[in-house]
Amino acid sequence: MSLSVIIPTYNVENYIGQCLESIQTWPESEVEIIVVDDHSQDQTATIVEDLKAQQKNIKLFRQPETGGPGMARNRGIQESHGTFLLFLDADNWMDKSFWDVWIHNLFPHQSEWDVVFWEMTIVNDKTITSQRFYHDYILVDPVEILQSSPYELFYRSLLDVCAIMRRDPAIYFTNYLSFLEDWELWSRLWYHQKRFYFIKDSLSYYRKQRPDSQTAKSLERAHLRLSDEITILSRNLKYIVPGSDPYNRIIKAISERIQQLLTIPLHQK
Repeated sequence: MSLSVIIPTYNVENYIGQCLESIQTWPESEVEIIVVDDHSQDQTATIVEDLKAQQKNIKLFRQPETGGPGMARNRGIQESHGTFLLFLDADNWMDKSFWDVWIHNLFPHQSEWDVVFWEMTIVNDKTITSQRFYHDYILVDPVEILQSSPYELFYRSLLDVCAIMRRDPAIYFTNYLSFLEDWELWSRLWYHQKRFYFIKDSLSYYRKQRPDSQTAKSLERAHLRLSDEITILSRNLKYIVPGSDPYNRIIKAISERIQQLLTIPLHQK
């Protein structure tokens, strides 16, 4: 088994079918598909069960209670057997060209990389746009970041979790984060000197969620996100030499986020 695809799911009945269909033509002897349902309250698990009956390499694991995508991905890692792990969100899907790229370009040169990620096409609701995730949405050049400014990974969340990673003890997600668990993973992998490789071609589709229309819920999410940013930045301090410019930049970033956090009301008036 060379590749394990790990997909956390939670109330994604409208999307999980498309996600799984995008990888169903990959050879069953080479790929296992690990779906970890995070205690969904809709028909997500039922849809996966139906597809599982048709395809032998789909495995479904159900969490006893909702723990978040990080915990679900960790369960997927534990249950998987592949040499390489592909993390895919349930509301996104892979391009049909991916398998050829994997077989002809990536797998034959596996000794040259530890982590591979790629450009993604943005999907706005149901419409596929011409925008690219890194070039147009995040506004970063991953190659430039990794080669010239790698410490940027410690200051802000730049890279998406959709990637292939060689199985390694350093690959795990922090369970207690509500958001940005992928940011914490990327900074840890860079610190452990993993070799990154970026493909400029778009090999998957990234569904850009519509803004939350409920103000109270938006405030709660903003509060949790800032709290997670402070936690991750604080954890990243241990990777940096005290007193250095990167260290001071992280201290400044923590201070700025604390100030932002203090301005967010905990309850809507």
